[in-house]
Amino acid sequence: MTGAGTTKVFYYRGFGLRIKSDIELNGLLPVEADQHDVEIARSSSVAAPEPTATDIFEFSPERQLLVWGPVGRFEIFGTSRVEYALCADTDPSLASFPILGPVFGLLLHLRGLLVLHASALVLEAGAVILLGDKGAGKSTTAAAMIAADLKLMSDDLVVIRHDDAGQFTVLPSFPQLKLTEKSMSAFAQSRVGPSAGPHALLGKHILALPDSFSNAPASAATAVVLRRGTAASISDLSKPEALNAILKFSYASRYDLTKLSKSIAARHLSLCAQFVAAVRVGLLTVPSEISELRSAVALLKREFAVG
Repeated sequence: MTGAGTTKVFYYRGFGLRIKSDIELNGLLPVEADQHDVEIARSSSVAAPEPTATDIFEFSPERQLLVWGPVGRFEIFGTSRVEYALCADTDPSLASFPILGPVFGLLLHLRGLLVLHASALVLEAGAVILLGDKGAGKSTTAAAMIAADLKLMSDDLVVIRHDDAGQFTVLPSFPQLKLTEKSMSAFAQSRVGPSAGPHALLGKHILALPDSFSNAPASAATAVVLRRGTAASISDLSKPEALNAILKFSYASRYDLTKLSKSIAARHLSLCAQFVAAVRVGLLTVPSEISELRSAVALLKREFAVG
């Protein structure tokens, strides 16, 4: 029990890490108190900041600062500690969105993992990673795959570990999917499940999917870049095209990381090159009509069936 003057502590697992936090992180899978790899704590030296109209990113070898305008500021120290200061009157539940998005995206990048802005699900042959520009339909295609009984591994932040044997493994994040109003309506009767309505700040439905989630790491079977079209089709990208795609959709490309050490950038480039050498990267055309997405799902199932 939490006594007077005592801070409640939460323990979670996600992204292959054990996480200790003094703020509740909606979506992450809770676990019993344990040793931790990363600690998240309220800053003892920073007062509640004023809301800002824009987001701010400042990076240096010592610490990384990310300010999400309406919520607060978040600082990464080393690769194992995050401190936050929320704006006055900010609902603490909003902190989950920047912490489990850009903050962990950067922290995991600093820990030497390959972090992609993507969605991932489990096929028979392993994990399929869905890449694409904003509006390409990553989460909508993921919803169609869930409706076809596939399991979600991650939405928005896909974390990939590379081991000494050259194997690339997708690490599960947490069982949550974000869908637009249009996509939500299309899957209202499917396994995607009910929603309380679009989130006021994000403008999307936030769906908890504990029964459609795979909490086991899976080898990376493929990464596909989505594009809209009339009929489902898949084709391989050339190695240079594949490398450009992985670099483009890596979380590192969202920030100006020139103030970090050159060794971090070199490590990232090498990791992306090794990924495209080991994992099939392709172009997946998905039908523009949401009701026809099942054909793209069926195509992926056939393409990556085992045996």
